[in-house]
Amino acid sequence: MRDTWNEEIYGPLAALVEQGTDTKAYKNRLSGFTADTETDNALKLRGIQTLIFAGCNTDQCVAATLMDAAWLNYDCILLSDSTAMTSPKFAQEAVEYNMEGLSFKMTCEGLVNGTLETE
Repeated sequence: MRDTWNEEIYGPLAALVEQGTDTKAYKNRLSGFTADTETDNALKLRGIQTLIFAGCNTDQCVAATLMDAAWLNYDCILLSDSTAMTSPKFAQEAVEYNMEGLSFKMTCEGLVNGTLETE
């Protein structure tokens, strides 16, 4: 939530926001593309078409944002080894399975190597 202790950006990444190379978007719903965010506009202004997804609450925030991004015609990549949730393992597997029609599933190593490497 805005203006709370846990909305602070991780130190090394905060410098990128201060330099203006990255942007900070606030959200109060599951998706980062809800109507009250500037995410879509900020990405379009920068000519960004491909989005890489990582984060916690895979079955909620990550999935909701990825689905909205896909419906807005962004090219989406889900980093399977950089998402997590507290739900049982089958829930993570279900999200990854359902996202296959909307995104590429990769590992971090696959992204770095430029391959569609999966676990």
